[in-house]
Amino acid sequence: MPVTPEATPPNELPYALARDEGLMIVELADETIVYDLDRNQAHCLNQCAAAIWRACDGHASEQDVAHSVSEHLGLPLDSDTVTITLARLGRAHLLKARGRESAVPTCTRRELVRRMKLAGLAPAALPAIISAAAPDAATAGNSCQKKTKACSPSLKCCAGCSCPSSGPNKNKCTGLCST
Repeated sequence: MPVTPEATPPNELPYALARDEGLMIVELADETIVYDLDRNQAHCLNQCAAAIWRACDGHASEQDVAHSVSEHLGLPLDSDTVTITLARLGRAHLLKARGRESAVPTCTRRELVRRMKLAGLAPAALPAIISAAAPDAATAGNSCQKKTKACSPSLKCCAGCSCPSSGPNKNKCTGLCST
C-alpha cells in the first residue's frame, strides 16, 4: 500500500509538503495570493513560485518538482531554483513540513539570476514571493484614532474625541473617546 501524505506525519515525509490549513488562497491570472489567518500575513506568489508550492506533496524531490513545473510552465527550472524557493516558502510558513530529505541551497538567488542572464532568460521568470504583515480583522475594522494617538484630517479621532490643530495637544486625539 503506497504511503500518502495524509497517512504519514508531516515531519516524517521525505520531501516538502505545502501547508493548506489556516490559509485563504486566491488564484489570479499570473499570481496567487495566500493569506495566513494564523499569522496575519499576506504572501504574493508569482506563477512559478505558486507552481512550486502546489507541487509540494511530501513525496516529490526538488528534482521532481523542477521537472514538473518546467513542463507545466514551459520554463527551464533546476533543482537549485526549487531548493531556494522551498527555503523561502518555509520562512513564510507556507510549508507544513520541509521534508527530511530536502536539500540545502547550494547557491544564492543572485547566482540564479546571473545564470538566467547568461542563458538569455529573463530573471522575472524566477520564482518570487512577496510577504507583508496584514492587520487582523479587529484592527482593520477600527478606522479611528484613539485618545493621545496622532490625528490629522485624514486620520480621524474616534467618537468623543477631537483633533486640536494648535496648543499642547496639537494633532493628538483628546477628549473622551468611545473606543
